[in-house]
Amino acid sequence: MSAKESIAQPVAAKPGRLLWLWIASFGILGLLGVFSWFVLGPYLEVRKVFDQCQFSTGAEVVEKLGGARATTRKLNLFRRLPDRLVSRENKERAVGFMGSCGSEAVPLLLELLGSEDHRTRRAAAFALGFTRDSRAIEPLIATALRDPDEEVRLYAVESLDHLGSSGNVAVFIAVLKNDPAMWVRKSAAGYLGRTRDSRAFAPLIGALGDKESVVRRYAAEGLGNLGDAGAFAPLVASLGDKEEEVRRAAASALGVLGDPRAIPALETFANGSKEDYIRSEVA
Repeated sequence: MSAKESIAQPVAAKPGRLLWLWIASFGILGLLGVFSWFVLGPYLEVRKVFDQCQFSTGAEVVEKLGGARATTRKLNLFRRLPDRLVSRENKERAVGFMGSCGSEAVPLLLELLGSEDHRTRRAAAFALGFTRDSRAIEPLIATALRDPDEEVRLYAVESLDHLGSSGNVAVFIAVLKNDPAMWVRKSAAGYLGRTRDSRAFAPLIGALGDKESVVRRYAAEGLGNLGDAGAFAPLVASLGDKEEEVRRAAASALGVLGDPRAIPALETFANGSKEDYIRSEVA
């Protein structure tokens, strides 16, 4: 190869290199465009909504983010970003707001119910109650109520209550009797009292002897709601509970029952009590 040819070869190769540089540049710009469209744009949009609407309802968030399907997609992308971009609190908020997307978000929320992160499972259990979708009932019972995290179990009970799962009274009875966390038992007692189901009577009577006063209080209130005259004697006994909140609930429940036998019992107790709510029930 002559010296002239060796000098000309690089020059001739330059158009090819320029073409590849041109193609690579457009490829990079295309990737940046995709990133901006599918990641950066939704991230900034959700971040703006969260920053400007600290106290917004779920419905308002869904409206601002473009409807149920778009909101589910954007919130899911948002919560999957690295912690340095999205705080754990905002990730939990994102999952929680998915409940307002209704049926559109149910498959994703059910998947998140099995997350390794307990905070994600809490948010998913909470959100499922707002979907108003019956598909959430069985997974909440089979999975969330057995979760080792007590807050997940608490949100599961509350979500099942929101979903109106009245056919699962036996499940709530088991929770009231067996769950080790007082707040979970308390929520189960509250649910059972609102069902007005006769099957709840005996478990609520038993819960009047729970070691935690908040559970005894909700059991007394629930017995008043059930309206079963058989609760008269146990409620009278609860007027002597060591905790004021339980005595208050027992007095109120006796008043709701409307049993004339309650009047002498309340009067007797009121004579030795300085608590105005006892006198109000007698009146």
